[in-house]
Amino acid sequence: MASNDSVLKDIGKAVAVKGMASIGALPTALIGIGIALLVILGLFIAGLTEEENTDYGGTANYGVKGISAQVMQFKTPIETELQKQGMDKSYANVLLAIMQQESGGNIARTNGDVMQSSESMSGGRMGVITDPNTSIYYGVKHFKNVLSQASNKLDTAIQSYNFGTGFIGWLKGSEPSLDKRFSFSAAMKAKPAYAGAAYVGICRSDSEARSHNACYGDPRYLDRVKGYLVALENGGGGNVISNMPAAGGNEVIEKAIATGSTIVGRSPYVWGGGRNQSDIDARRFDCSSFVRWAYSSAGVNLGAVSGTTTDTLVQRGKSVSKDEMKRGDIVFFDTYKVNGHVGIYLGDGKFLNDSSSQGVSIGDMNSRYWSKTFRGVVKRVVE
Repeated sequence: MASNDSVLKDIGKAVAVKGMASIGALPTALIGIGIALLVILGLFIAGLTEEENTDYGGTANYGVKGISAQVMQFKTPIETELQKQGMDKSYANVLLAIMQQESGGNIARTNGDVMQSSESMSGGRMGVITDPNTSIYYGVKHFKNVLSQASNKLDTAIQSYNFGTGFIGWLKGSEPSLDKRFSFSAAMKAKPAYAGAAYVGICRSDSEARSHNACYGDPRYLDRVKGYLVALENGGGGNVISNMPAAGGNEVIEKAIATGSTIVGRSPYVWGGGRNQSDIDARRFDCSSFVRWAYSSAGVNLGAVSGTTTDTLVQRGKSVSKDEMKRGDIVFFDTYKVNGHVGIYLGDGKFLNDSSSQGVSIGDMNSRYWSKTFRGVVKRVVE
């Protein structure tokens, strides 16, 4: 597109110069026609270049976790391509998560198609692209397209990277819940093109998908991709969490943190959630039930499922000063009330929590909001 635009601009310049050089020798009517043609040509050129320069608004406030070094090496090329296509480079983390999912973290297995975007380029054929830069170009182009058609709804766009744009129209503006993803996949499987016995798709390895006959694409693609994303607090800037505090030596604490981290960026905050088995199975928590659940997975009892709150948690363990807090301690914040919010300290000023604004995410205790609401209340529940 860019090279064609340059050619058209050069043609326009040539026509204008030639027209101006001879304009005095032309009849008035022809001069008018010539000017009109130049205006039309200018509008045509502007129309072509406008598409390339369109700024697809919005940003992605996510970091990443669990991304292989092989995938991380493509961060700068992805950022560069995003900017070339008029998108904010903060989307690079989302595309890194997509690349991780598509490649399994092993770039060699992709045969150069690191974004698995051959189908987007060729209209359905796989394995066409063998150059990583070409794959990134078409991967970003496809992502830009689905994000635009999804009206910048990121979850819908991520799932549509796998399902295609038909999923967006099928949703009719609703949220891409798991039930809807299974239903769409099953509906596509029922179509003649995908109904044959030879087409088994994700059902080959996923018994849950088989039970729904949801063999088209991957209904859990959104969940898998977001498993590599870390929701940042407002003002986080979308940075990669490559500096996320390293694991410590206490197996109990690390198991609790690892369990809680599995739903970072994937579980929204639910006031009063997490106090029955149904909520726990669906991963619906508020701040205190989330902390209780994470530690319960590591064998630490912080209270009854139905009755754990910030008020009960602050009575657990032993108090330590903020200067002595360490990884695994639970930290409290005066939000809507004294000790109204709680999370698990990770080290380096970061904490794992379920907040009403970000859901399960990594918070920064040095941010303006959390530093203002943290009053030094720290409890050690595991030595």
